[in-house]
Amino acid sequence: ARVGRRVAGICLPLTEKFDPLNLGNTDAKMERYTAVEIKHGRISMIAVVGYVTPEIFRFPGCENFESGFWGLAFLPPPGW
Repeated sequence: ARVGRRVAGICLPLTEKFDPLNLGNTDAKMERYTAVEIKHGRISMIAVVGYVTPEIFRFPGCENFESGFWGLAFLPPPGW
């Protein structure tokens, strides 16, 4: 059973790294860009967990504080 090429979501496996602007024109640059992209992706995932966690868990004494951007209203002026 062969799947048609025009089916949504079906594509050939990627065998090369995607660099349409040719920024990683040497192998060393491309390896560095790949490592940095993975690192930034991991940091972003941790940041999302840190942003979502206050919706689920509150430290004792902080139950009445808002979370997210609304929490900025609870900062005292010297905190800025």
